[in-house]
Amino acid sequence: MKPALLLMLSIILVSCSASIKSNFQSSNHPLTIEDKVAFLDVHHKVPENTKKLGEAKFGDTGFSTDCDFNSNLVKARKLARQNGANIVKVVEKNHRTCGVLVIG
Repeated sequence: MKPALLLMLSIILVSCSASIKSNFQSSNHPLTIEDKVAFLDVHHKVPENTKKLGEAKFGDTGFSTDCDFNSNLVKARKLARQNGANIVKVVEKNHRTCGVLVIG
C-alpha cells in the first residue's frame, strides 16, 4: 500500500510543475541581476542587428500553479540572464504554452 501511495504522490508532484524546454545555439557571458533584460511582446519588432541565442517554450500541464504569463516572464528573463541575452521576445501566446525567443 505504501509504495503505491508514494508512487501516486510522486506522479502528482511531477505533473504539477510547469515545463520549460530550451535550446540555445550559443551563449554569452552571464548577466547579473542588475543588468536589464528587455521584454518584447508578440506585436513588438526585434531591433536590427540582433543575434538570436536560443529559444524556450514554457508549457503547462494543466495542474501547474506557477504557469501564468508573469511567472513565465520572470523565468524567461532568468534564463536569458544565464545565457547572456538582454532581450526576451514572445513569439506565441496561448493558454497552455508560451513560446519565447531569447536574443542577445
